[in-house]
Amino acid sequence: MRIKEMLRRARIAFGKFLFDRKQNSSFSKLDRILFLRKDGKVGDYIVSSFVFRELKRNYPDVQIGVICSTDNYYLFKDNIYIDDIYQVKRKSILSYISMGIKLKKEEYDVVIDPTVFIRNRDLLLLYLIEAKRYIGFLKQDYNIFDVSINEKELHFSEVYKASLELLGCKSVNTKYDIPFSPKENRDIVSFLVKHNINRFIAVNFYGASSSRSFSEENIKVYLKFFHNIKNKTFILLASPSTVHQLHNLSSDYSNIFVYEDSKTIFHVIELIRFSEILISPDTSTVHIASGLDKKIIAFYSKDIENYQHWGPNSSNETHIVFYEKTVNEILPKEIKIDWLI
Repeated sequence: MRIKEMLRRARIAFGKFLFDRKQNSSFSKLDRILFLRKDGKVGDYIVSSFVFRELKRNYPDVQIGVICSTDNYYLFKDNIYIDDIYQVKRKSILSYISMGIKLKKEEYDVVIDPTVFIRNRDLLLLYLIEAKRYIGFLKQDYNIFDVSINEKELHFSEVYKASLELLGCKSVNTKYDIPFSPKENRDIVSFLVKHNINRFIAVNFYGASSSRSFSEENIKVYLKFFHNIKNKTFILLASPSTVHQLHNLSSDYSNIFVYEDSKTIFHVIELIRFSEILISPDTSTVHIASGLDKKIIAFYSKDIENYQHWGPNSSNETHIVFYEKTVNEILPKEIKIDWLI
């Protein structure tokens, strides 16, 4: 592990030696701005979703570009505030080089890169773009960044807000923009009508890692707990990879449902949109619920820095239950019944 870390640091140092240089350019008017979002997943998109809206509100004529990956393109493609979307293959250095050469011709005024860790291919891309200004987060050790936001305890929504304020944006509203898909909305409405469901609690058992995902045995314990709560209906949030497991585990409970045709994150969004409360260990669904102003019961590890960066940003009633190493440490009894009312 120590050798691996030494090699990583050596690669970073070599990349900085080659590409970490100031561009020495200036601009008097903000015409074109570019966001690097190639690594962002659903939660990252939700937390930063307001930046495009607020930029257009402050600078209606600004051209907004986004570099995303082929994996997360679907999150950006229908955003009405984004003018140009550029896709890269995340682990292809040739894709990064060709994109950097292409974007140099676009003459971007500002590039914003909010990531904490920057890889050499990222640094190469920034170097090739030759933007007039670069804004980053915790990049005080890099020469290419003209401005670095260095308050490491900031929530990531505040990192983006600070970036906009550096560009002169006023009264930045950090309310998340939650994507809306008419097709998935109709699918969920039909499902709710079919089962005569008017009020329900959305439950997600899975996170981005095994430590954030409930085991099958613990899911069974929670389902029994939910079944014994009088006059409450629960809908389990599923993906194509989990829907059959959840259906099999919940089929004996009359007040617990699974939407079995769940194909995309947009089905999950619509279920949360119609719910009263979300219960989840997964930050992406927590951020969706925050943006939709839902009550939240969230499970987080005791990693304080992670919680500061990615905790719920909601004005509604929110309860947090912390665990040490795995969410499976948390028992149903730690969810108070009055939280579900």
